[in-house]
Amino acid sequence: MIEFGWTIPALIDENGGVLAGHARLLVGAALGYVDAPVIVAEGWTAAQKKAYILADNKLTERGGWDWKLVSAELQDLQAAAFDLKLTGFESYELEPLLAAHWTPPAPSGGGEGDGKAETKGHSVNLTPHQYREFMKAVGRARTKTENEGLTEGDAVLVLAEAYQ
Repeated sequence: MIEFGWTIPALIDENGGVLAGHARLLVGAALGYVDAPVIVAEGWTAAQKKAYILADNKLTERGGWDWKLVSAELQDLQAAAFDLKLTGFESYELEPLLAAHWTPPAPSGGGEGDGKAETKGHSVNLTPHQYREFMKAVGRARTKTENEGLTEGDAVLVLAEAYQ
């Protein structure tokens, strides 16, 4: 809020009850804000309010990331000497995203059945919690293979082999 100001209003009911934006209001109060932009949900029933609160939180939980785009944006911000801490990403999340190169690997040159796969631009959307767990598993695969440069894709192969 300090860098960007208050950009997203809270959603309240006609009695001032907060339906969405609880965290923004708490952070704003901690920063000394005495006023906050709000949208008033007029005429909503109690059931609609409850359903909205659940839906708002569930949609956030289901949100995914286009990691290729996130990586590119972070790399651009880094090149512009922007303070990446302001993005909300932790350093352990930033490191692989800043180091990522999203060009597909060249074909292996082998024939069918050579045991090597070529990426077709596939991606998997992960929640932040899933991403943290995934990166821990990648770290374990790098330790197991004694290869700190092991790519995330190759780490998945090592992990998959462990479960075959």
